[in-house]
Amino acid sequence: MFTRGQKRPLHVYLSYGVLLCAILLGGALSAKDVEKKGKDAESDLARVGIARFANADKNVDYEWVEESLPDAISTSMREKFEFIAQDSARVNSAFQTYFQSGKSFSTATAVQIAAASQSDILIIGDFSIDSEKSEIVMRASIFNATAGQFIGKVEERSQVSNRIFTEIDKMAASIVAEIYQYALQANQNAGKEDLKLLVLVPSYNTAEERVQAEKELVVLKTELARQTPGNYITIFEFFEKYKVAELEQEEALKLARIKNRNKIKVWLYNYGVTDAFLVFVSNNKVSITAVSETKTAQVSYSVGATEEEKQKAIAQAQEAVQGKTALIKDDGRRSFVLFHVGVGASKGALTAGEKFGVLLNPMVHVSFRFWKYFEPQVRFEGFYSPSSQNQPSVVGGSGFAGLGYSVDFGRWNFATYAAGGIYSARVEASWGGITVLMPAASGGFFVTWFISQRFGLSLGASAQYLFDPNASGLFGTATLASVVRF
Repeated sequence: MFTRGQKRPLHVYLSYGVLLCAILLGGALSAKDVEKKGKDAESDLARVGIARFANADKNVDYEWVEESLPDAISTSMREKFEFIAQDSARVNSAFQTYFQSGKSFSTATAVQIAAASQSDILIIGDFSIDSEKSEIVMRASIFNATAGQFIGKVEERSQVSNRIFTEIDKMAASIVAEIYQYALQANQNAGKEDLKLLVLVPSYNTAEERVQAEKELVVLKTELARQTPGNYITIFEFFEKYKVAELEQEEALKLARIKNRNKIKVWLYNYGVTDAFLVFVSNNKVSITAVSETKTAQVSYSVGATEEEKQKAIAQAQEAVQGKTALIKDDGRRSFVLFHVGVGASKGALTAGEKFGVLLNPMVHVSFRFWKYFEPQVRFEGFYSPSSQNQPSVVGGSGFAGLGYSVDFGRWNFATYAAGGIYSARVEASWGGITVLMPAASGGFFVTWFISQRFGLSLGASAQYLFDPNASGLFGTATLASVVRF
């Protein structure tokens, strides 16, 4: 210790100086880390460009729509998403440079506008006046620059009256719904957990109230899906999905009947469900409690309420508990697995002269998209045809592995592939029987329509060529399949 007035050695002052520098340097590095993390998080967000809408008819009476539409879209998007808003002057300049009035929004034009404005997601559109019907027609297209394709198109019509303001808001909501579908898939591919399962729970005291409660579940489920696309299930579907024991089902429904919101929330949380809508119906009144991991909100309306009143109440509950969804920048790697399981019909012949009847063709086809230009394919097919008077019977199968390429168009996916593998079959004819095992090549395409984010239907066509110097063959196949996306 130093007494007052005693001179401290030089090394002590040096120590103080080093300590002070360390503190300052540590603070600077911490601030830099925070800034870097902030920039990294921001860099993941998509840059969204919204162009001024083109006035196709050059009608001076509706010039205000040119700005009103982008403003409404921007406001609606900010309520639902986290994103980087691209400078409007830059987007409008690119739009005016590359879009010719009266032309359709082509992919080539959208690519040019997105590149010039440096937008990851581009929203462009125009409007015109239908004089015969006294209507204004508003059209918008949503373009994903990285994938080089449109992810949604929206068109709304409105009477030329005060109702146009409502239709402008409706168009903005429709655009947000289309982008939400994109965000849903992008977040799933990025491993995000932002989009939770929602469970609808009814409450009732009498048989009549149960019927009304179940009706309200249907209304609520439909309206929730319209406002914010997602995976919504009722409590009864929840029981089946999670294989809940009957005793536990009775206890959960009892909690619903006595409107014990907190215990229902805890019960759902034990199953990993943090978002739910609890629907209580009694005395001709529908009460909805929306719960999330951190928030709870309640709204109500009468059983005889109009659709507009119900929609408003549901939207209010959603907005109170839902946070914003991050609109992630598409890095071009939107990976997924498509699992096709179906059946088809095949027709084929061997060069040796044998012709086969129509063959029943069960099929499993799995495609893995690891990268935009790298999609491995695995395919297994079976073949069966009973013998007839002039045609042999066939029982066989084949296995293939190869590569493919696919393009997404909103809910549609078009994919082509080429593969090599092995074909094996047992052929029985009047002259006797033979077992064949030979190399084969296959190629074909699928057109898939997704009913939801995970499930769809596909139509496919393919050809197989069998390599054999004595009895090579060619088969053509058409298939219908169910599709699951992981």
